[in-house]
Amino acid sequence: MSSVSPSLNFDTENSSQNSLDTLLPEIVNYDMTQFAQLRAGYDFGPYQNYRLIRKLGEGGMGQTWLANEMVNGKVSQQVVLKLLSRELRGNAEALREVQRVFDLTKNLNHSNICPLLGRYSDPYYGDFLVMKYADGGTLADRFKHRPNQDCGLTAENIVKILRPIAFALDHAHKMGILHRDVKPQNIMFIKSRKMWTPVLIDFGIAARIRPENAGSTTMTYSRTDTMAHSTSGTPLYMAPEQMKGEKQDGRADQYALAMIVFELLNGKLPFAGKNVIQITMEKTTLRPENPNFPIHVNAALTKALSTEPKNRFSTCTEFIDALVTPLKPIPVSDQKKKISKASMDQLIQILARSFRTLQTQVQERPYHWAGAGGVFFLLVCLCLFMSGDGETPEISTPAPLPPISVNEPKETPKEPEIVRKAGEKMVKLIGGREYTFRWCPPGKFQMGSLDVEIGRDSDEGPRHKVVIEKGFWILDTEVTQALWESVMGKTQQEQSGELGVNGVGENLPVYHVNWDDCRQFCLKLSKFINENVSLPTEAQWEYACRAGTPDPFAGFVDSMAIYGLDHTKDKPYTVAMKAPNDWGLYDMHGNVWEWCADWYSPNYENANSGEKSDRTCRGGGWYDSMAYCRSASRHSHWPGARENNLGFRVVLTAEPDPEMQYLSPLESALRGKFEYTLTETACEITKYIGSVPNVQVPEGVTRIGNDAFRNCTVLRTVTIPDSVTSIGTYAFSDCTNLTSVKLPGNLQAIEKDTFHNCFALTDIEIPNSVESLGAGAFSHCTELEKLHIPDGVKSIGGYCFDTCKKLQEIHIPDSVKSIGGWCFSRCEKLQTVTLPKDLEKLGESMFNECWHLKSIQLPNKLKSIPPAFSNAHVSSLEIPEGVTRIENNAFIGAYALTSLTLPDSLEFIGESVFTGCNILKEINISKNHSHFKLVDGVLFSKDGKRLIFCPRNKTGEYKIPQGTVEVAHTAFHACTSLISVTIPASVSKFSGHQEPFSGSTQLTEIIVEEGNEHYHSIDGVLFASKEKKLIQYPCAKTGEYRIPEGTVAIGWGAFWKSGATSIIIPEGVKQLENHLFGDNPHLTYLRLPASLKEIKSDTFRAGNSQGNPKLAVIDLAKDNPHFKSVDGVLFTADGKGLIRCPACKLGEYTLPKGVTHIYPYAFCNTKITSITFPEGCKSIGLGTFEHNWQLTEAHIPASVTEIGGWCFCTARNLTIYAPKGSKAEEYAKSNGHKFQAVKE
Repeated sequence: MSSVSPSLNFDTENSSQNSLDTLLPEIVNYDMTQFAQLRAGYDFGPYQNYRLIRKLGEGGMGQTWLANEMVNGKVSQQVVLKLLSRELRGNAEALREVQRVFDLTKNLNHSNICPLLGRYSDPYYGDFLVMKYADGGTLADRFKHRPNQDCGLTAENIVKILRPIAFALDHAHKMGILHRDVKPQNIMFIKSRKMWTPVLIDFGIAARIRPENAGSTTMTYSRTDTMAHSTSGTPLYMAPEQMKGEKQDGRADQYALAMIVFELLNGKLPFAGKNVIQITMEKTTLRPENPNFPIHVNAALTKALSTEPKNRFSTCTEFIDALVTPLKPIPVSDQKKKISKASMDQLIQILARSFRTLQTQVQERPYHWAGAGGVFFLLVCLCLFMSGDGETPEISTPAPLPPISVNEPKETPKEPEIVRKAGEKMVKLIGGREYTFRWCPPGKFQMGSLDVEIGRDSDEGPRHKVVIEKGFWILDTEVTQALWESVMGKTQQEQSGELGVNGVGENLPVYHVNWDDCRQFCLKLSKFINENVSLPTEAQWEYACRAGTPDPFAGFVDSMAIYGLDHTKDKPYTVAMKAPNDWGLYDMHGNVWEWCADWYSPNYENANSGEKSDRTCRGGGWYDSMAYCRSASRHSHWPGARENNLGFRVVLTAEPDPEMQYLSPLESALRGKFEYTLTETACEITKYIGSVPNVQVPEGVTRIGNDAFRNCTVLRTVTIPDSVTSIGTYAFSDCTNLTSVKLPGNLQAIEKDTFHNCFALTDIEIPNSVESLGAGAFSHCTELEKLHIPDGVKSIGGYCFDTCKKLQEIHIPDSVKSIGGWCFSRCEKLQTVTLPKDLEKLGESMFNECWHLKSIQLPNKLKSIPPAFSNAHVSSLEIPEGVTRIENNAFIGAYALTSLTLPDSLEFIGESVFTGCNILKEINISKNHSHFKLVDGVLFSKDGKRLIFCPRNKTGEYKIPQGTVEVAHTAFHACTSLISVTIPASVSKFSGHQEPFSGSTQLTEIIVEEGNEHYHSIDGVLFASKEKKLIQYPCAKTGEYRIPEGTVAIGWGAFWKSGATSIIIPEGVKQLENHLFGDNPHLTYLRLPASLKEIKSDTFRAGNSQGNPKLAVIDLAKDNPHFKSVDGVLFTADGKGLIRCPACKLGEYTLPKGVTHIYPYAFCNTKITSITFPEGCKSIGLGTFEHNWQLTEAHIPASVTEIGGWCFCTARNLTIYAPKGSKAEEYAKSNGHKFQAVKE
């Protein structure tokens, strides 16, 4: 549980750079060594696109790292990676909780909510979360205790910090999500435009409100919710109902926010209980107030900290607004106005009557408490004035505000002759119905609000005089759905497609319309009635709303306004149900917000400056609080926004509004098909919302945004005009039916994963203007057969053409200077590759599993050979002069390589370079090579001390020369004609995993000469003397083998490809290493000891499809406390984990009930055709069915929440049967398997 310092104070010098709490309570201890390889500079993630900077923390979930997100080799942004531990990933319940939180919060798009950017899976470290980096520390960091200083802040300063947080909470509540752990540690600061913006983080124990209640702040949890009635949170800040585990709604978050306000005002929390019970008792019995707080602040805190949720404010914003001083102190000035005692008596009587009225009303609507408090405050002040020594009290006149140049005319115009009265009526016949417009005469008014107005926001000031020079007609109601249909020729439901069943009605206001929709309506209505129709300006709207009154409302608000209603109704109300203002206008306060013509500005002083991004809205909505419905209240939306409480009304003016002109051809083409952002110089498509399969992007669009067409399965073809110069990441990712794309001629880059998983894509031409191909740009385009990379491309990212299975030929131009790792991995039919002549570096695993690539010409400027040819079928290779290094694993798995020529420049050959080069017969070097030499065809270092490679065609007996000190890892790997090897006394080291003779299938004995202090042989088997470790069992040695007593360890791959029929492991052996029993064609029986504690994940993993085809029984000593064998299948002792199924299992197999976890490679090389996992199974490990070619059916329950990488990678005819929406469905679709939905 997080604790808060007993006193708080602002501290900028000692604020931390980041202080992320864990997303979940600490639920599991984990082995920290699993992250031991991570370090600064490590490239993390599925595409190695997150470069680690430093570790930020470590907790029950795993580790938190700060990282740079890399795009095309450049830093895109700094992010935080939340790495989940192996133990947590194996805990399905915890993993479901992580997924639940991610699903809940991923769409919380708000400027004051720190977003989760994604959930991904690293090939080696599994699932991890990505979130935005908040670099300004937490609220708790910034207000740390500093001795001997006053810790309290003013309410005004607190409101500046917490009002954005209140907005964020209200937004989350409207989205149906509660935070449930609001505290200073979960409020952080992000640098934005040279200012620190507060953001809300850590929705780790968030819960969802019933969907049918979404949007209300007074919703309760459904009992089906995961965390309904949960007590998760931080007790010092939790609402009483949350501590009791009762139902909660948005007012629980409001309570926590109020606790933070009290703490910031007071320097410490109001309750000091030492345990949860004491805190609960204090919260339910004590009244949290401080006599040093202003009266209105104590009142607001008392209300927000009420033990009964129903007595709190309706929204968090309403609470924060109530902290603002309702009345400013009246300053004494030189010019004073006398007030007579009689006048004051009269004023007191008026106020007393008002107070009694408000006392009655407050029982019906809690908002009026603020009004009652204000009137009471005035009464007290007046009584104080009257308590003097008979002197007449004096009240100063506040100094007037300076004039605002933006709206003040140079000369006050003469009042025009008014020929019509305000509110005069004019009726227009439109579509067979009469609609009333009211006259608003020329005049003056004070626009905006004073600082003392309750509920005021900063964008309402400064208050200033506005002159309306020309009168105008305004529609007396908001535009109704009937009027909309008459003008637009289609219903609102057809227009937006987002109305609920209850939201349709002729006399309901039209809503879910954006600003451009309103503009089109005005244009069409102008033609209908031959008038200049437009949206009102802000000044026109407020002038008409006030109707000559200076007050916050144009009358008694309850008789005029529809506001504060139940959001669950999900619709506005019939127009003109309430009383009009004095000019005959209905619903100016409440019902729906109304679009205005103006661009929004944050204050009137700078009305014509700043970015023009949002349009202004006025009037408040049906579920907003009273404060938002005031005449001066302002709001804004981007012009494309559609909301269920956002409509409009129109005005008729003498001259046309230039904003109400016809849409440009570009906007007309985009309307209804795309979501987009448009400026004077650019147009970006942000989302495709159409439904046609063949899309022509309009000319004039300059960018296709990130994710714009992502997962659009209806899409078949796309033509993009030359005006487009950039296409964002994942723009067409997962468009699984997209077959053809015409790219624009001015495109500069194809970015990361742009066409990832476009399985049907066959035709695409990269324009000559492109300079870079991003990581994964065409990955998994499995039908792509040919592709021309134009001259001018400079870089190709990692995984760019990964799994383009039909790609046969590719020419990389000389302009390319870098190619990322795994670029052509799994391009199974790739036969011809031309590399650029000046390329200096090959990417790691660049040609992995390119089965048909037989030869390749390497560039002359290479300096090193990385493991670029792993599992490739290149048969001969000449390494160019100039190469100085052959790195570790360089040719691992190059099964077809027969000859290799090494240059004179070569200085270094790493470990495991030739592992898997099973038919490599010769290595050619010059006789006078400076660093290496051949002795009887065997490659040694120049001094003869290191034996590097023995040709695979070496026959008979071989005696390693005396003087040899080190034998390289797998130096004799796959020497299939060797019968016997003698090791001299001088050898003291076998490098790597000490499996030098693995795969030498004819080897019958390994002999160690006398005098060797490090190794010895028993019965032809090689042992390490000091470690009491069996290193190598000769492959051709057959029959039953009992490992000698006293052996305590068995080396990596010691029995790989051995001829043993049964193996009995003695007591004392505690661990089985990786690849120990892979590819044992004759092994039928395996006996494991009681001492065995650990079995590595790759112990039974085979190097090919052969495996252990005859292994029928894995036997186990009965007294082994860690494992058990059931019908020859190896399980953990509790039966929950299946470790290994013998390879001879055939046909259908149903796992026993109770199994929850399948270990990696558990069914590797089996012959099972159908597998059924039990209900309750939670995870299926990495590569579980590797080399299982016969598997055609997998029945996976919804309880499975984790499926490891390459799990069914070789099951090419597999159909996965699972419930819709399950993890199994996601896995099937992302890996190209067939999917069949079943009932849970």
